[in-house]
Amino acid sequence: MGTAPRLTDLNEPRNPVAPERPTKGFLYPLVEGYCAPEFGAVADAFCRNFIEHGELGASVCLMHKGKMVANLWGGYSDADRNRRWRDDSLCLIFSNTKALSAICIHALIDAGLVTAEDRVERVWSEFGKNGKSGITIGMLLNHTSGMVAFRDKVERGANTDWDYMVRRIAHERPFWEPGAHVGYQMFTHGWLIGEIVRRVTGMSMGTFLARTIAEPNDLDLYLGLPVAESGRLAPVEMFVPDVDNPEHKSIQNFLGGPDSMASLALFNTGITHPNSAEQLSAELGAHGAVANAQSLCRLFCLLEQDLSCETGTILSAKQARRLVAPSSETAKDLSFLIPMRYSQGLMLRIDNREVTKQRASSLLIGPNAFGHAGWGGSFVFADPDTGIAMSYVMNRLTGGRLVNKRGQGLIDAAYRSVSCL
Repeated sequence: MGTAPRLTDLNEPRNPVAPERPTKGFLYPLVEGYCAPEFGAVADAFCRNFIEHGELGASVCLMHKGKMVANLWGGYSDADRNRRWRDDSLCLIFSNTKALSAICIHALIDAGLVTAEDRVERVWSEFGKNGKSGITIGMLLNHTSGMVAFRDKVERGANTDWDYMVRRIAHERPFWEPGAHVGYQMFTHGWLIGEIVRRVTGMSMGTFLARTIAEPNDLDLYLGLPVAESGRLAPVEMFVPDVDNPEHKSIQNFLGGPDSMASLALFNTGITHPNSAEQLSAELGAHGAVANAQSLCRLFCLLEQDLSCETGTILSAKQARRLVAPSSETAKDLSFLIPMRYSQGLMLRIDNREVTKQRASSLLIGPNAFGHAGWGGSFVFADPDTGIAMSYVMNRLTGGRLVNKRGQGLIDAAYRSVSCL
């Protein structure tokens, strides 16, 4: 099994974004798609996820210097294994949604409608109460705002009531002096960023994302899944931690008592099952977007190209560079309880192997790469040093706070392949 999967047809597809037909011949018979031979290690790792790591259904996409070199999908889109994963299957991407939220804010900055230095209350007057008057838009993007949780109980299902949740946000107090510490805005991020977009544009963030980013660039991603697209959804299979497995014990770090800040941030959210129609349609800008690997990869390929193009496709070069430049860094994120590094809205390379002894608490990408990780193991990133953009989404969630062994295996394979070119 040490040899990379060989393709029966290695001819270059005329349209690398949408190959003419799936190419067969992979180690795992339920994997389809296209992979250039020099990136066969990626196909190998993708197949091994099914054979060795319990993958249910997934897609992975890799672009190199603007050209699609791998676009693979496989397995099943349902837990009963009745439906095959297709080339256009969609899946929840959880916290990779925060990358889309950040891009929306940077698009507003490009348009001259806000700046990162603006206080949030400039566009959302009610927000300035209870110690929040000094919070800037930049603090929301780099997770230093202190607005990480709700102290009082949020009733189950309340998170789909947008007006209620933003009123709760407006009356909440920060958990620390804004700007003094770093703490990941696990779920509050969506209402914080989404309400800024709504106040500035008059559109919900899902509508703004569709009209300004997804539709103009033919990207198959949604914040608020349309009913017409629901048949393509691969529902997620939830992760249940095994308390006897050392790799799964990291979730216990959040449980410092039901009233601890980290526990409130994780559990006091009002969220019901992520597969429910109510959750999927609610435009939850921290964790509710739906996409496939190809569209996420293409988006980040465009962002990587924008870094060197003053009038970029998605963002200006100035704003795209804010996605790469470090903006906050900490030895202990007060929500994640591990070291973290953020730019203005995205995650940067995070190597916590020595700290946690687990690769699932790291995001091992290049030193100048930028991207995000989502709960359960999905990711997206771009690396201007190597010219690669990559994404992976799947419907069987596993433990760990960042990228797990399935995703990191794919990332490692991509970097190995590029190093041999």
